[in-house]
Amino acid sequence: MQLSLRLHRWLRLGPAEELRDLSDGVGVSALLAVYFKGEVGLEEIAVPEPDETLSLYETTSNHALIERKVQELIPQPIHHLTLTDFLYVHGHMKQNLLAFLVDLFTHLELRPGPRVNRLNF
Repeated sequence: MQLSLRLHRWLRLGPAEELRDLSDGVGVSALLAVYFKGEVGLEEIAVPEPDETLSLYETTSNHALIERKVQELIPQPIHHLTLTDFLYVHGHMKQNLLAFLVDLFTHLELRPGPRVNRLNF
């Protein structure tokens, strides 16, 4: 895919306003790409066309990337979720997703490992 088309897709993404907005794996995958520069590439992440949603295959691909990279790049096991936990964010599953995000934040910001690219603002 042309770089300009991919860039256009990234620029058209809206902010995640609810946990449900993380269900396609784009936001968490992009977060990993920022914090693990060189380890996770933006080209590996499926991004929807403007005003469209990802297919189940693309969503599954993003979540497989998240699971693989979290297990590879974070020293302690924090990914205890399944694909359905992300796809059907409801009820008690929200707590599991929030716990994962807290663990991820802890390993990226509070106790970053040597492979984490710290953001300096």
